[in-house]
Amino acid sequence: MILSNIERLIRFFPFIRRYYLKHYSDIRFILFKVSKILPILKFPRYIHLLVTFDCNLNCRQCQVDANRRKVNTLTSQEIIHVIKEIEEAGVRHLIITGGEPLIRKDIFDILRYAGESGIPRITLATNGYLVEKYRKELSDVRIDRVVTSIDDVGERNDSLRGKKGAFKKTLEALDIFKEIGVQERVVNTTVLPDKISHMADLAKVIALSSATRWILGLLIPVGRANSIDNRIFEDKECLELINLIKRLRPIVPVELNSHTGYLKDFYEDITSEPFFCRAGIEVCSINPDGEVLPCNITSDNQFSQGNIREKSFKTIWKEGFKELRNPKFPHDCDRCEFLSACRGGCWGYRVLNDRYCYENFCI
Repeated sequence: MILSNIERLIRFFPFIRRYYLKHYSDIRFILFKVSKILPILKFPRYIHLLVTFDCNLNCRQCQVDANRRKVNTLTSQEIIHVIKEIEEAGVRHLIITGGEPLIRKDIFDILRYAGESGIPRITLATNGYLVEKYRKELSDVRIDRVVTSIDDVGERNDSLRGKKGAFKKTLEALDIFKEIGVQERVVNTTVLPDKISHMADLAKVIALSSATRWILGLLIPVGRANSIDNRIFEDKECLELINLIKRLRPIVPVELNSHTGYLKDFYEDITSEPFFCRAGIEVCSINPDGEVLPCNITSDNQFSQGNIREKSFKTIWKEGFKELRNPKFPHDCDRCEFLSACRGGCWGYRVLNDRYCYENFCI
């Protein structure tokens, strides 16, 4: 709320706005630091809670490598305890995700508890395949926002997602969520460099669907996606995607995922907010086995800051994430004039040795 009010106010003062955008990431980070002394804002603001690594689809680009990871998954009582701790921490937004959350037999107990908690915003991330089956149960719990995925049109989508009928089921799920009163219905699309041209066809489908927002994200080379050939976006492909989004925005509510990286002046035409890497500062992610990670881009436990079975969430949040809160940026970042706006780009992309710098778009 505070940040939204600041951003609405500075629109009327061009000079202040330019300064604000040039130092956006630094300002967000300073607010986090100040909150330790003066509780202006509560941190973390968002938490991704992965309730399972299992899934009923077999997507080629799956970041968590679903169905191939066997872990000691948190019980429903353990998850409810975590949600209680999250609520006590003042978290504003809980995203319940996976894997596919709806394959858990106790998922509606979890959703019911989350919905009855004091957490202001509850999001369910689902592939949509089981939504028709559980329509009644879903209508009986509070879901403020739903996120689902469509990566191409028709059989091309089904091929990527490893399940015949996935495309049709997801579109039907969006209709159902609209009918049961879920106000925000988001479609995420993972874009591959050689599939950018397909997005124009998909735009026509999204425009006629029950989606209220469409977010395009670059392929993240982690999990099964790491085995996909031709997965790295060069400048040419990035510019092609940017220009496509500009052309589509008048007809469909589309944007580029804000975690992509700092793109200077391009952001106003293609995203809903300036870039800021929230990992370990405003957001964290909890794996199905209780390991707490900086964000949901990677679910690799080598980045764990602790396990909620062994420590309280409050302790992990307070004592962990030191490398994100006192970062050492790559050498090229230290001499960059845009460091205050960028702060080294996306942490996830950096640790995955993927592209995190878009300096050619800042000139």
